[in-house]
Amino acid sequence: MEWNPTLFPFHEAQRWIHRPEYEVPKIHELEESIDKVQAETDHRIEQIRAEIEQVRTANQDWYTLLNGTGDELVAAVIRSLRRLGFEKVKDVDAEAREQGKGQDLREDIQIHDKTPVLIVDVKGVQGHPEDAEATQSVKHALIRSREFQGNVQPLTIINHQRNIPPHDRDRMAYRQDIIDNAVQTGLGLMTTWDLFRLLRNKEKLGWTAKDVIPIFYRTGRIEPVPEHYHLIGTVAHVWKEAFGFIPTAKVSVGSTLAVETGDLFEEVVVGSLRIDKQQAAFADIGSNCGVAYPGAAEIFRERMRVFVVAKT
Repeated sequence: MEWNPTLFPFHEAQRWIHRPEYEVPKIHELEESIDKVQAETDHRIEQIRAEIEQVRTANQDWYTLLNGTGDELVAAVIRSLRRLGFEKVKDVDAEAREQGKGQDLREDIQIHDKTPVLIVDVKGVQGHPEDAEATQSVKHALIRSREFQGNVQPLTIINHQRNIPPHDRDRMAYRQDIIDNAVQTGLGLMTTWDLFRLLRNKEKLGWTAKDVIPIFYRTGRIEPVPEHYHLIGTVAHVWKEAFGFIPTAKVSVGSTLAVETGDLFEEVVVGSLRIDKQQAAFADIGSNCGVAYPGAAEIFRERMRVFVVAKT
């Protein structure tokens, strides 16, 4: 509410001197500059928001891997496999529909990059996969076995609890019995969250197709850890600028380590190595070693896995 200065002459407390009709002309120029900067800022913000939407649209597969199901999820998995380095990915369902065999759909995907041919089933489910859903690719691989002279291997990729954020999901996507039997039957078990993690780490760390492709030919419950990472311990202690662990393989200054920091990996080139507070050129198996790393306390936590990175 505006006070009438003629009725309340002292209420304005002399602020009237900054009214436009009394203000210093230079102030008017500066205030106009503020308006101009504000308008330019608002315009740039709108441009950035538009760019964000463009990036989201171009990368819709990232989101589909998290909450998708059905044909949409299969298509997102196929494109993701190609981004990871596969070149010969076949959409079996799409081909069947084109040939008018929509009622005779089998596996979702075949991967022909090398032998054996991967026979892949993809599903998005609200809860945990039923046993038949988890092992359906085994049946499909048997059907294809004669066609490919036995050179086939089943792979199941499930988006379990797909309406829940991945960090809140049950980490056991498959029953333990299914996992145990998968090793014996040559079945690989993955989740779309595994694919998501692989994509993010590949883009962050520059993993090659040679590092990533072998992951999909493993059996049992497959972890999204690349071929050139070899587990050598877990973080035992964290300091402000260093972390310590007990290696199960020799580590030298110049070696590259990778620490699993949750969803991502942080690669560390060993520049300074200490054993029992003494500077060292290498750490033998079983030694208490510390590795210098700026900001270690902000990134690393005890029990995080440590890998040595093989040169590729």
